Amino acid sequence: MFTPLPDGRIQLDEPLYQNIWLMQGVEFRVVVPAGFVSDGASIPRLFWAIIGPPIGSSHLLPAIVHDYL
Repeated sequence: MFTPLPDGRIQLDEPLYQNIWLMQGVEFRVVVPAGFVSDGASIPRLFWAIIGPPIGSSHLLPAIVHDYL
């Protein structure tokens, strides 16, 4: 899905498709293109033990969409 880069960021190997629900009946699709580079979630190092690291956590996909938008 992604390739780690030497500087700690990641690069998408394939497009990422994410549906975002705003309210009932209002939804849109975000397509993050292959090749997009992200630094993952902005989680302070102090909280990595609780929340998880920026790249390896469950917050990675929303963080990529956030960075793209």
